[in-house]
Amino acid sequence: MFEEILSILDAYSPIIVLGVIFLTFVLALLNRKKLAARQFMDFKEYKEDWKRSHMKPVEIDEDVRPTFNKWLKFNFVLGTYLARIGFSPNLASVLAFILSTASAYYFIKAAFFIKIAIPTPIDYILSDLYFALAVAALLLSGLIDILDGAIAHLTNTSTPFGDVLDNCLDKYADAVVLIAIICAGLVDPLLGLAALLGSLLVDYARARTMGLGLKETKVTIGERPFRMLMISIAVAFQFVTQLSVALNVQVPIGWHEFFLNSVQWGILIMTILTHLSTIQIVIHAKKNLPKKFS
Repeated sequence: MFEEILSILDAYSPIIVLGVIFLTFVLALLNRKKLAARQFMDFKEYKEDWKRSHMKPVEIDEDVRPTFNKWLKFNFVLGTYLARIGFSPNLASVLAFILSTASAYYFIKAAFFIKIAIPTPIDYILSDLYFALAVAALLLSGLIDILDGAIAHLTNTSTPFGDVLDNCLDKYADAVVLIAIICAGLVDPLLGLAALLGSLLVDYARARTMGLGLKETKVTIGERPFRMLMISIAVAFQFVTQLSVALNVQVPIGWHEFFLNSVQWGILIMTILTHLSTIQIVIHAKKNLPKKFS
């Protein structure tokens, strides 16, 4: 029975993924009238609100930090666009989770043609296709996850429940992707579990210290955007190597076997950095938390 369900999901997965994404857009359109009645912030108000919500007293004007100012402008424009379509912050969080789940599925499919399908012939081209879809879905998920906060502030619809929902879905999304990579055989199971533990711990340590009154907690590189980027870069190396093998274009240095396991090496680096980041947050908290807590 279970195998039959998996077979059905595998056969109709593109339709299921597209159908669920389409449903979120339908729900957004139904919500459009409600959000349209709200007063949106302009970009200047958005920047000031961003500083308050992130507890950043630094100057972020265009002439001081032009690159970061462009990034905020990018978030502002896309967040406004999604809000005008009808996306609420919670609906955007759900869409980000759906995309992460799709990414997890594509990682499993990518591995099928190089790991799971053995002894059937290895097909690096199809594997690369699914790796590309996996990374595209993962990065799009990360972008939407950033924009749900922008929508909340732009439309003044930020709520404690929305914050809890967003954080819980983020943790589920991280777990789903890493578990898929483990189950696909792209990484050693113990290493994958260590990476999952590090991912959860670094976010928990940051949230816990912030809850205890520590204002500045972004002192590490082990947070969620870095982890998603690390996985994407590792997959990019594997993608290029597999493509070169498929086209029989191999560099003479003979490192193809090494780069054919790029995902595993990327997860290893991510694991080390997330655990070091957790330790760094704990040390930072010890030095900076109010004395009554330390």
